[in-house]
Amino acid sequence: MNISEQLAACITNLSLEQVPPDVGHTAKNSILDCLGVAVAGAAEPASEIASEYVRGLGSRPEATIIAKNFKAAPTEAAFVNATMAHALDFDDSTDTLGGHPTVVILPAISALGQKLQSSGRQVLEAYIAGFETEALLAKMVNFEHYDKGWHPTATLGVFGSAAACAKLLQLDGAKTTMALCIAVSMACGVKENFGTMTKPLHTGISSRNGLTAAMLADKGFTAKTSAFEGKKGFFEVYNGAGNYRVENLEPNFGNPWDLAQPGVAIKQYPCCGSTHPAIDAVLHLVIQNELSPHDIEQVQVATHPRRLAHTNRPLIQTSLEAKFSVQYVTAVAAVNRWVGLDDFSDEALKREAVRKMFNKVTAVPLPQDKWGPEHFAAEVDIICKDGRRLHRRVEKAKGRGPRFALSAAELERKFADCVKKELSNETVQHCLSMIRGLENLQDINALMDCLAG
Repeated sequence: MNISEQLAACITNLSLEQVPPDVGHTAKNSILDCLGVAVAGAAEPASEIASEYVRGLGSRPEATIIAKNFKAAPTEAAFVNATMAHALDFDDSTDTLGGHPTVVILPAISALGQKLQSSGRQVLEAYIAGFETEALLAKMVNFEHYDKGWHPTATLGVFGSAAACAKLLQLDGAKTTMALCIAVSMACGVKENFGTMTKPLHTGISSRNGLTAAMLADKGFTAKTSAFEGKKGFFEVYNGAGNYRVENLEPNFGNPWDLAQPGVAIKQYPCCGSTHPAIDAVLHLVIQNELSPHDIEQVQVATHPRRLAHTNRPLIQTSLEAKFSVQYVTAVAAVNRWVGLDDFSDEALKREAVRKMFNKVTAVPLPQDKWGPEHFAAEVDIICKDGRRLHRRVEKAKGRGPRFALSAAELERKFADCVKKELSNETVQHCLSMIRGLENLQDINALMDCLAG
């Protein structure tokens, strides 16, 4: 069997009854997180432009555009909502993918689910199918795929979207295979566009493309079943010979569940996840040693060269660039003792105290013998004006994976903070209740309608 056929068999055979409780719990946490950051991201310029573009298309009003109080065709709703959910770079990520798994899957199945009047249980099952599909493919191509310059959130996320939508449409194995293979020709997104509106555009395009692929397959559209491993297929074209690993996938689907191990990283801070260990280190040093900005002479941040490649930004002009500047976010952490949504406005970038601290921060590559087994480590040295040199190493940021997971209260606090400008307290509690009991929700429209704004 080809890779696409093996994946299709895994997807069609998946049943929520097979899924361990911790996997379902993690899935619901990620769904909660993604919907919250989508509401928060709705006011971003990229989201405003995308939503106005879709509004102008005048498509059939079948799926909610989050926080915009109008509906559009499912493909267009997926496009806008996925763009919104990634606009702040505040959505979840995974070690396996090297990117953001939920932001491409969830907007597609929530939009399609509204059209189909799918139950919460069906949406949850579809989400898990999409997530695990992304993970299996990521293990075959990463980190060569990531290092080559592709944005895995998009280039692999499109397969998560296609798999999840195929599951929600209850496609058989043959049509699910076609959905995945059609999606091969829809995979796109390069990292050179990080720090601009086009990064969240990647997620919007891939969410829509995965849904489109599944809907076309449902109608009988075809593609080659060798689209992944063929001589001119995805693996050869996107990674190149010798830079991927083809293996028998069926025994590895849910064995182990990627949602359980390595699990999901849910962000505390609305910026690039590669900067989070450094932020945690700075916060620890500043708070534990009761440092004021005036006490600090210099800050040195060392991270893995792969992460430094897109976070070493000593010159920034926009809030989007600031999200990928380890210098900026650690300066904010040193001054404010937190990094929050309000720190990425154009006004925030002009704050004198942060600008002064920004000029004190240098970023360097972590020596190879200090990379650590998972390459997430950051080391921070703060040199104080009184001569003290304070050091802190953080292997992984809080929120990254099951060992460092945020508590239920912390997750709900983040959700409430994200949606506070759009939803009443009563609506927030209603949304939390529906998501926590998603497998009992009769129609996903009830949840999505609450998020309309």
